[in-house]
Amino acid sequence: MRRDPIEALGEISGGELLHAWPVCAFPQAWWIQVHSPRLAAYLGRRRDCRRVAYSVAGEYLRTYEIARARPFVERLIKRMLRGERANEGFRRSECPRTRRGTAPATPIPRKRHGAFAAPNSCVLS
Repeated sequence: MRRDPIEALGEISGGELLHAWPVCAFPQAWWIQVHSPRLAAYLGRRRDCRRVAYSVAGEYLRTYEIARARPFVERLIKRMLRGERANEGFRRSECPRTRRGTAPATPIPRKRHGAFAAPNSCVLS
């Protein structure tokens, strides 16, 4: 039995925030369903995405179309979800550590010009 080329691509799920499925096999086109306003804004700013559907009643829902290959869409979804989790904050065990023994920052000397600069000696004739 032969499989449909769209079914062969399969769906991609990013938990409850994202869900993607193919709508066209050649060239590949994917619809990405988003339940987060931040992720929807990110997809809306991309040049290769366009909004194809949205919900006005019930929970937040936007659907975007992107014409890319499956590996690209998988990486895009992983990157988007990593950004969502990054804003949750760090636990104490995951806090980034600074290196010990680093030199303190030195201030940059600035030359003042303008109204508040020290007056230069000038001789009026």
